[in-house]
Amino acid sequence: MLLTALNLPEQNLEGLLRGADDYISKPFNAQILLAKCNNIVRSRRLLYQQLARETDADMTHLATSQPDKDFLEQVTDIIEQNVTNLDFKVDMIASSLCMGRSSFYAKFKELIGVTPNEYINSYRLKKAALWLVHDETKNVSEIADVLGFGSPNYFCRKFKECYGVSPTQYRQKNKKV
Repeated sequence: MLLTALNLPEQNLEGLLRGADDYISKPFNAQILLAKCNNIVRSRRLLYQQLARETDADMTHLATSQPDKDFLEQVTDIIEQNVTNLDFKVDMIASSLCMGRSSFYAKFKELIGVTPNEYINSYRLKKAALWLVHDETKNVSEIADVLGFGSPNYFCRKFKECYGVSPTQYRQKNKKV
């Protein structure tokens, strides 16, 4: 959000084209500024929650600039390459991007609105949902194990929190005929 004394329409447009969510000229009303900030945060959270449930969702939609989209694509690629690595940690992503853990964590949380660990779990749950539908050779316990969930019970609980049904019910409901 840009808060500035510049108020020409061209300046406003340039700020918005560069990725600002809103452009507010001085003088401004503090209550309006606060309401706009709250609306942006609420919208981002709702969008993330919606995208987190969709197995084919592209999280780069949460980014507002090309560098941020590129960053999220790199993170997603690293997670995809390591989704079955049981020793995979956030530090590995930060290291792959030549960033410190805390700076990576802060940038990621700012862009997505959740922690990297929450995103990795969400990604693994999406992968599990795809496998449940498209790979009937794997049972729920095998999927939980391959994707690095500590136990099948923990996996089932997290899956149900995300999708509203157990993995078995999800498989039956989305079975390809």
